[in-house]
Amino acid sequence: MTRIRPTELLPTFPELMAKFQVELYRHQQINTKNKLYDPKHMEDFCESKCPGLFKMMVCALSRDDSRLSFARSGVIRQRATAALHVLAYMRSQKTNQLQKDCGLNLMQHGISYDSLMAGPIMGFSAAPNTITLHRAKTATENASSVSSLLTKAKMARHFVIHLLDDFTNIQTIRQATDLKTFKVTKMATSLVDIHPTILAIKKPQSVHRVVMVNTRDGPKECYGGIGLDDIETIMQAGMVEYTKPFINSLPEHMQKMDNLMLNSSSAQFRVYQQADQRELATLHTTHLVDEFEQPLHSMEDYLNAYTHVFQKSPLFPLILKIS
Repeated sequence: MTRIRPTELLPTFPELMAKFQVELYRHQQINTKNKLYDPKHMEDFCESKCPGLFKMMVCALSRDDSRLSFARSGVIRQRATAALHVLAYMRSQKTNQLQKDCGLNLMQHGISYDSLMAGPIMGFSAAPNTITLHRAKTATENASSVSSLLTKAKMARHFVIHLLDDFTNIQTIRQATDLKTFKVTKMATSLVDIHPTILAIKKPQSVHRVVMVNTRDGPKECYGGIGLDDIETIMQAGMVEYTKPFINSLPEHMQKMDNLMLNSSSAQFRVYQQADQRELATLHTTHLVDEFEQPLHSMEDYLNAYTHVFQKSPLFPLILKIS
């Protein structure tokens, strides 16, 4: 009778990686939002699909040292997550979500085509053609995703803040083509902040003008600036208060004068004896003592400058003593 040791029942690292690669590919095809970039999500995924793999990777990247800080442990867990993505990609290039996102980020920051060619070998990026297709797909999905979020926010009556910046000219350095070293791009920035926990503000009885705007779905009514008739009504209502004397328009507690407060306020006034500011502005009472150049980059430079001023005008030390 052959006896099987318990250790022989445990799956090996290649077996765990093979199962992990298949399960990760299935996850990326079904769940496109959770990309398993967070170490906690990756650990939970590994424990449910291939138990022991994540701990095995963390142990391989760390050392047995009780002095390991919490921050360092977090970095090791992030590296283990990235290493699992890279190893899965090297087993099958179909499992390439991390490589496509990383390659797209590098492309947007100006990496060259030749540098991106090393991505499939080193595992930090997919092939350049794959990145180009991923960029076009991401742009299309992002537009539909934003439209879906706005539709859901409208149906649920969530509070939405929309900020639209004006057009901006951006100069981008590129390779010389037809003697042009840059291109000018016109763009507008649109930011939408959706607050699911705050209800939308009910539309009041508007005093704004109704403006017809032509959209892709046809003409729509939009609110423009405040109407002139409403401005006149508001001004007439406000002018009623201004027909009264100023003292009557103040709050009741301010219409009564307090002698103690008045005396205290009068005591705060000060009368200063000094030259007229208009005369000082004409520089008629200003005399040029000296003109010299002196750098002011250190305390020693400032000391040399003051020493020079005191030497040219001996009255300055006396004035400082008096003041």
